[in-house]
Amino acid sequence: MQVNAINSFSNASFEGRKNKVSKPESNRQSQDVNSSKGFMDTLKGAALAGFFLVPVVAPTSCTKELTVSNHSHLTYINKQECDCDSTGCNHDSLLVQKDTIKMPGDTIVMPGDTIVMPGDTIVMPGDTIVVRDTIVPPPQVDTVVVRDTIVPPPQIDTVVIPPQVDTVYYEEFEYPAEIMDSLNFYRGEILDAPVDGDDGNLKDKVLLNLSGYRAWDYNRHETLDFNYDLSNKNEARFEHVIEDKINNDVRFTKVKPGEVTIVRKNGSESNKVGGIMVNEDGAKTFVHSDGQGKIYVYPKATSGEYRGKYVELGTIEPGYLLSNGSSAGIPYGVNILLNSFLAEGTEDHYINVKGQVMDAEEFKKTVMEQLPDEQ
Repeated sequence: MQVNAINSFSNASFEGRKNKVSKPESNRQSQDVNSSKGFMDTLKGAALAGFFLVPVVAPTSCTKELTVSNHSHLTYINKQECDCDSTGCNHDSLLVQKDTIKMPGDTIVMPGDTIVMPGDTIVMPGDTIVVRDTIVPPPQVDTVVVRDTIVPPPQIDTVVIPPQVDTVYYEEFEYPAEIMDSLNFYRGEILDAPVDGDDGNLKDKVLLNLSGYRAWDYNRHETLDFNYDLSNKNEARFEHVIEDKINNDVRFTKVKPGEVTIVRKNGSESNKVGGIMVNEDGAKTFVHSDGQGKIYVYPKATSGEYRGKYVELGTIEPGYLLSNGSSAGIPYGVNILLNSFLAEGTEDHYINVKGQVMDAEEFKKTVMEQLPDEQ
């Protein structure tokens, strides 16, 4: 801004402005400015005559002070140079201007004066112009955009946790049919111990439970309950409960000839016998039937000469006690003989034997109805 202002001043014609103000427009072409003469010498011809209403003649060499007062509100002192001895010297008509005449409304400019016109900026030679235009911009007002942020309440998803249910997939319940047929054959055919649900057919029956009292030396009540949840077609699982205090897990599996070696009481060995393996909490016993009313029992030897083999203990046979007899107030009922279990040649009985069997198809139907709808 400052540089532009200085350049504009340097380009202005200050002389032209001064001449325009100090010279009348009618005398600009004929006037010969002489700084040693007064204002009246610059006024010539009709302009001067018309202004003072007096004739104009050439000045003479005489000098005399005159006081002119024939014009209203104009008074000046003038010196006339004339030759008083010359003929026709008229002191009233010869005026030689030496003084400055100020008329109302006139602006008198003398040589050497500085003319300042309204709105003009006068710069004289040698002056230093410092233009410092300070432009004060209007105050900046930042535009503030107010955006109210609406914070919604936190969304709480409702999570419904379904109850944890172990999914058991049953295409069709497969009970251990071959093992069940063997157990029912031992119970019904070999030991002649009838139970609820017997219909004369020992095949395709599920042994649900079996119970009795171990009389005399033990005098305790024992039960076997089928655990179908843990059973499969290759293994029948039962719970053996003794006097409601001992609960053993019993696993029944089929044994094929050649899988075990037995040692008979006469010392003979064989691995050509098949039967059922009874595993009660790790204690294994192999049993098989000769088809002549006896079930042979072979516990597994864990030490000694026959370690790892199954050595004959005794036999399970049909009981011979009268069903209407009793022991300690407990009827003998259906009973089973344990021969040589306590020791060689001793006899022990399970008395008041009871149980229940169910037709295999009926059992499977009952089990499937108890399963969840989603299979």
